[in-house]
Amino acid sequence: MKRMVFIFILFIVTIIGCILEGRYVCKTFLYLEDRLYYVQQQLQKNTENMNTEENIKLLKELHEEWTEKKKVLKIFVWHTNLKDVEVGLSRIQSYTAENDYTEAYTEIQNLIDFSKHFRQDYELNLQNIF
Repeated sequence: MKRMVFIFILFIVTIIGCILEGRYVCKTFLYLEDRLYYVQQQLQKNTENMNTEENIKLLKELHEEWTEKKKVLKIFVWHTNLKDVEVGLSRIQSYTAENDYTEAYTEIQNLIDFSKHFRQDYELNLQNIF
């Protein structure tokens, strides 16, 4: 009887841990998406002269925020996936500094799509459980 109770408690703790992990990952990538949409709006204000100090500072802050969040995400997520986000953020910064709106916009869209698909992989639903 004690073994059954122990196994049941272990099962419940594991399920709760998985739910919390999924929620954290989804929330973090949703945060990234929201920030990328905001960056996109800021860059669209003046596509001819988007390499302003304000935009570059905004992107630097986003990259720093992501670096902090990445420290915890490394526990749950493959490092190569996080590296893809890092590379994308660096490209956006470079394209913005070079005043290349088309490439910056494309890279922002790529990261937004990546984030959406990644969140879907961690959402709590029956398809992901089985």
